[in-house]
Amino acid sequence: MNLYHPARVVSALVIAAIFVAGCGGAPKLANRTSAELFAMGKEKFDKKKYFQSILIFQNLVYSHAGDPVVDTAQYYLGMSYYRNGEYQLATAEFNRLLVNYPSSPFAEESQFMRAASAYESAPKNFGLDQTELDPAMKQLDDFVTDHPESPLVASAREYILRGKTRLARKYYDAAIVYVRLESYKAAGIYFQRVVDDYIDTDYGPRATFMIAEDEFKLGHFDVARDKFTVFTKVFPKHPWVVKANQRVAEAAYRFGLAAFDAGDFDRARERFQAFVSDFPDHPRNKKAQAYLARLKDLSGDKSQAGKADS
Repeated sequence: MNLYHPARVVSALVIAAIFVAGCGGAPKLANRTSAELFAMGKEKFDKKKYFQSILIFQNLVYSHAGDPVVDTAQYYLGMSYYRNGEYQLATAEFNRLLVNYPSSPFAEESQFMRAASAYESAPKNFGLDQTELDPAMKQLDDFVTDHPESPLVASAREYILRGKTRLARKYYDAAIVYVRLESYKAAGIYFQRVVDDYIDTDYGPRATFMIAEDEFKLGHFDVARDKFTVFTKVFPKHPWVVKANQRVAEAAYRFGLAAFDAGDFDRARERFQAFVSDFPDHPRNKKAQAYLARLKDLSGDKSQAGKADS
């Protein structure tokens, strides 16, 4: 990182000008003790004047190395950047605290804030590159593992769920694109990624349902029925359960119909009998019974079987 990039120099000058104007010509920071600097920086921080608190805490951190208050100033420097929306700089400052002051009382919270800052620096739009999100998620997982009793664990898990949901939506929406293109096998790959890695998000149940739906559209009715049945058992309160139950019945009927059209009359008879038994009130029940009557008349003679309307 080039600390002397022209943009950074201009930014520093702007911050300095704001600070001087806000302090009404206060004495130079170099003439202040570490305690005075910390008090000044904390006052600006509490007043949400983060540009000014950044300048003061920077001066304290870099001009008073080894002072007992430096790790605290380092923490508030990171927090100033975070509150000012400069998440990448905040990440760097929290990381610096963890490296230089691992025994600081602010180390635990800095570990969390480093991960939170890294998370916030990733694009909010799930459709954009989410490369920066992966290390943030890893750091959040590490925090939960390292500090299971921390009051910040709940917030860390919330961040983790939000991150997983963002990534799940990215893969889910990619799968939907393939569904619209009727490329169901390709769609299934992305849906399966959601199920494997993000089942605990809102998109996990949806992807599970859509995997079954893909099998249905590919004509794998026996597989589709099993997967829709699993969906109803694993997610019994999901809004799509009603539709899944409908698909279970439809897949059972279509399985018998496919066997009939293929001339596999024994299997067709078996499937239609099962359908009539399992779904006595289904609208297609009478039609299934009609097929059973035709199968009885055919007496296994495939040559007499015609194609049936679905």
